[in-house]
Amino acid sequence: MRTDSNTQQGDFTIFGFTQDPEGFLHHKLQRRLGIVPRVVDWGNAGQFFLYTTYGDVAETETAIALKLGFVRSLTKSPLSAQQLFDQGIVTPQNIDQTCFRGNALVACFSKKENKFVAFKNLMSLSQLYYRASNGEFIGSDNLKCLITLIDRIELNEDIVPFHFVFRHAPGTLTYFQNIHRLSPGQILNWREGNLSVRHVQDLRFTDDDFSLGELILTP
Repeated sequence: MRTDSNTQQGDFTIFGFTQDPEGFLHHKLQRRLGIVPRVVDWGNAGQFFLYTTYGDVAETETAIALKLGFVRSLTKSPLSAQQLFDQGIVTPQNIDQTCFRGNALVACFSKKENKFVAFKNLMSLSQLYYRASNGEFIGSDNLKCLITLIDRIELNEDIVPFHFVFRHAPGTLTYFQNIHRLSPGQILNWREGNLSVRHVQDLRFTDDDFSLGELILTP
């Protein structure tokens, strides 16, 4: 997925969906970030794009899987993006977060339909900042890359009281209007221009559930 284009952003990943391939893919991505992404044509629905300098990417005839970070099975064997496919853990409809541990952001994108899913587990070091507007979506682990692609940036006024109390943006909030952050344990679904986010994992354990120690990387 990496190209030879020069960029000032360092390592990053960016993906999304646009209905304006000429203006967004050829103007914004190439001129502002200096990249040429992998593009999937969804026909009348628009075009999906993906670019990563360091992510583990696997591809089938119908989908693309992306893994940022380390993932292991319940038996503590490392899992690649291809193995997530092979074991049926990821599809463009869902990610079965009960089948793996680690510190990763995992996503799966359809090559046939306007849909994808992304999951950030509790120990993930990779962030996902995203913006959904007018039926289009942009997501990146690098906030600077994301805001570089937006023509007009406005302050998120909801963050002001939190900034003065905590000096940072808690939870899903960011300092920029209409830009959100996926929280640990959340899964994001994109379907035909509709976005939904829900919690599927937290730190509340039952006696029969896995312990906090199992979430942390172990040899």
